Amino acid sequence: MKAIRDKTASSPAELRALRSTLLLGPRGPADRRSAATLDDRIRALEGRAQWYGTAHDWDASGALSPLPIAVPEDLALRRRAMGLPPIEEQTAELRALAGSPPADLPRYLSERDARAEAEGWRTREVLPIAPTLILAEPGDPVFRDALELRYAVLRAPLGVARKDFQPDALESAIYVCALVDSRVVGTVALDLSGGDGVGRLRQMAVLPDLQGSGIGRVLVRTLEREARRHDVTRVWMNARAHVIGFYARLGYAVTSDLFDEVAIPHVRMERAITARGRS
Repeated sequence: MKAIRDKTASSPAELRALRSTLLLGPRGPADRRSAATLDDRIRALEGRAQWYGTAHDWDASGALSPLPIAVPEDLALRRRAMGLPPIEEQTAELRALAGSPPADLPRYLSERDARAEAEGWRTREVLPIAPTLILAEPGDPVFRDALELRYAVLRAPLGVARKDFQPDALESAIYVCALVDSRVVGTVALDLSGGDGVGRLRQMAVLPDLQGSGIGRVLVRTLEREARRHDVTRVWMNARAHVIGFYARLGYAVTSDLFDEVAIPHVRMERAITARGRS
């Protein structure tokens, strides 16, 4: 934990790169706690709601409290997945150590936000152009590039050697790829093998440098449009625990408790879709 706190003096680019490294392949409980803490810290500096509730600061009433939390209904599950205690325990512990609030609290809060902006935290990277979305077929050059992206994002951080990576190319799957300047920067698959109007979202990967830029959202919505074209009324997935919040914001609900897959905590998530895209 101390190492991450020491890192808060680093530049936004350096800390965001470290976050990508930690979140792509957190293994043991200590790694997961570090990943969650750093992710919350960065989101707080960016002025965004945090996922895990680890970032605390003085509120307007002078109490040390968690900063705003996204999708709070799933917070307990997300914290458990990342090896964190209940938020009430963490908040009580921090309050016991915190001491008194700043004497001039309004000034402190104002300067906190101004400092984050001056350091470049409130400037979010945006895509120079909108990505081009295509449907790739096994054997296509784009499909092969998408496989390499899947390996780099989903398997290499777990220590899987490239020679041991055995990607599947399902005949019943639809592969959506996002390209920027002819480069594959994101990919996701819709597995239709289950039938009965049910599709499975699989193999979602976005280039780490562009995570948070909106490409993931575009990929999921494109996959859902393809699902409707194939009479799918429900999409489900096994989601890594640290991205529960991302899918929850897109309308997916957690429908299972935690379970391990490739040594990482996962949950099952689902969303009912209709012809008009309403759940």
